[in-house]
Amino acid sequence: MPVDHVEDGKRNYASLAPPAVRDYARLRITGQFLGRRQHQAWAASMAAMTGETPSDRRSSISAPAAATVAVRLERMTEEEFGSWKADAEVHFARSVTRSGVPAEAAASEAADTFRSLLPDGAATAGHHLWYAYDGDRRVGFLWLRLTGATAFVYNIAVEQDQRRKGYGGAIMEAGERWSRANGAATIGLHVFTHNHGARELYRQIGYVETGRRLSKCL
Repeated sequence: MPVDHVEDGKRNYASLAPPAVRDYARLRITGQFLGRRQHQAWAASMAAMTGETPSDRRSSISAPAAATVAVRLERMTEEEFGSWKADAEVHFARSVTRSGVPAEAAASEAADTFRSLLPDGAATAGHHLWYAYDGDRRVGFLWLRLTGATAFVYNIAVEQDQRRKGYGGAIMEAGERWSRANGAATIGLHVFTHNHGARELYRQIGYVETGRRLSKCL
């Protein structure tokens, strides 16, 4: 269920500064793993994602966010991943369709994209997918990839009824803690320039811009 990334209260598919920014975190505006149209559709589709009720929880990671907010990350089970992926593909296909691609072709492209990124589902090497909880209440999800010393956030979202409560930052911080504990020195993400809420959230938690992607209508 992909975010252009979260605004704390809105889901969307994550200025030069010294490199020694908090936790060496940095924001990458370039799409590292998708083609241009796929990346644009991916980011757009991150605006309307929701998840499914978890059935089996495992591998939890806890991290405090603000003084009154804390989240726990629990890895998606294969069953949970199946529901998540089905919903994610639908939203991704809709985004591709909005770019002018016929619905049938968009659905095929969405399926191919997820098949390429996650060939082994939730067990795909290097990819990590969690649901985020506050106590027993699920508040969002996080998907990131760890490659060597670099983590990249593919997807983060806050459940619609839990927005504007600080969970966006809490989920990001939990992911950063996990990444750092597993050898990452930097973490990056993509965010559109018009997504002011998300950009402000990332700025507040220490992300800095490391590049810009430009486009022109022809």
